[in-house]
Amino acid sequence: MPDAKKQFRKNLKKLIKKRGLTNGTFGALVGMSTERIQRYSDSSKDGRLDLGDADKIASALGTTLGYMTGNVLTDYMLDQTRKMYDENVVSLAEVEGTRKTLALRSEALASNIAYLEEILDKVDALHQKK
Repeated sequence: MPDAKKQFRKNLKKLIKKRGLTNGTFGALVGMSTERIQRYSDSSKDGRLDLGDADKIASALGTTLGYMTGNVLTDYMLDQTRKMYDENVVSLAEVEGTRKTLALRSEALASNIAYLEEILDKVDALHQKK
């Protein structure tokens, strides 16, 4: 299992960069100094990491401490959630496709029935439908 502090620092650096922020802008966002954010995002450091700060940072990044620290159970939960999400997206697309197909088929059948009724009404004088 990876060192939780080291993983937190790596993920912090990665997520700040991914969001197009600098340490300074992110620090201002969470109410921390640029220096503190730099220290927290430097994976070569092994200094103290305040739990309150870590929680505040994770929340500001829209994630959890478990994700930030590389918790195996959090990763498993996220993987399962992604799989379920993907399966549901595919299933919904299939249902929508089926719904459209059924609607088109229903329209075609209604049109055919109307056409056939017209013929029967005009042509079948001896055997009028009941």
